[in-house]
Amino acid sequence: GQFSAAVEELGFPIMVKGVFYDAEKCRTINEAENAFQKMRVKWGMPIIIQEVIDGEEFDICCIAGKEGELLGAIAIRKTGLTDKGKAWSAVTIKNDELLNLSKKVLKKINWKGPCELEFLQEKRTKKLFLLEINPRFPAWIFVCTGADQNLPKLIVELALGNHVEPLPQAKSGIIFVRHATDLVCSLDYLEHLTISGELHY
Repeated sequence: GQFSAAVEELGFPIMVKGVFYDAEKCRTINEAENAFQKMRVKWGMPIIIQEVIDGEEFDICCIAGKEGELLGAIAIRKTGLTDKGKAWSAVTIKNDELLNLSKKVLKKINWKGPCELEFLQEKRTKKLFLLEINPRFPAWIFVCTGADQNLPKLIVELALGNHVEPLPQAKSGIIFVRHATDLVCSLDYLEHLTISGELHY
């Protein structure tokens, strides 16, 4: 079927991705078939099959206005990735090619509101490939606080029907690193949180 045709056309390695989340890099037909079945059971159809491109990953978080025009954006270069390809650490960058390509995409699809565009720049050719468009703010949105690009405030102003001007370019050279924190507390706290969904101190 379509799966076999896609695998034959792309060759190995390939990425097998769930329609909502999850991805696995596969180097053999057995790995690809197993990943396909796992994604199908977990997320349903369709399953996305992508060529693996050797390169560097970039994300850009944008807000588009009523006509798809860019009102604010913050771009990052991923410096640390999870096993799912999610940004664990990154640095904000100034990249006109990335910004201009994002403007074209938003205008073309007539997007309104926040979104995240994920790109990969091939090492050999330096060509940018659009991997995903997520119709929401990314998990790393808090980096806005260091890059002078308050996108959440901007979207609130738009939702209230207020006139907004495009934001100046975000500050580059701002890094973020995710970290895990150990929380120590009484078992009673966890029970209360599980039952009521909130804690009172």
